[in-house]
Amino acid sequence: MSINEVRYLPECGSTNAYVKEHFEEFGPVGAVYTENQTAGRGRLGRSWVNAEGKALYYTVAIREPLAQPATLPLLASLAVRTQLRLRYGVDCQIKWPNDLLLNGKKIVGILCESVSYGYQQQGRGILCGIGINLAQPQSYFDAADLPNGTSLELQGAKVIFPPTPHGWPRA
Repeated sequence: MSINEVRYLPECGSTNAYVKEHFEEFGPVGAVYTENQTAGRGRLGRSWVNAEGKALYYTVAIREPLAQPATLPLLASLAVRTQLRLRYGVDCQIKWPNDLLLNGKKIVGILCESVSYGYQQQGRGILCGIGINLAQPQSYFDAADLPNGTSLELQGAKVIFPPTPHGWPRA
């Protein structure tokens, strides 16, 4: 078991699915991220269209008990909004329950799920998957029939690739 581990995956079906399968390998908090998610999904089972090398997909695994787990989507939205403002200078709006909008268009999707693990599935945890549209061109959103989607680059932010945060391992 590792404490506060962050794993990079060159490709992943779904970061949420990966974390579910490997949940017991993480310590109190861990995370997985990729730039190529081939089988992602959104809230209510909606499909998530991959944008290989143009987006950042990650999932945080939380094994610590939360007093009010229902607040996690809002807390995640606030945290991502703050980081996007600090890193890219953009001011996103939170669209409850799980999106961030930039100039009225979706830039981030968040999917939180509870997970059972361990002996007879008695352990309880939560995971929080986050997808950030970084550099998709307008043609991507047009082809995917996502008229309300956008990317940071389309909104004028300077996106540096790869978006790997300094110090995170790439395997």
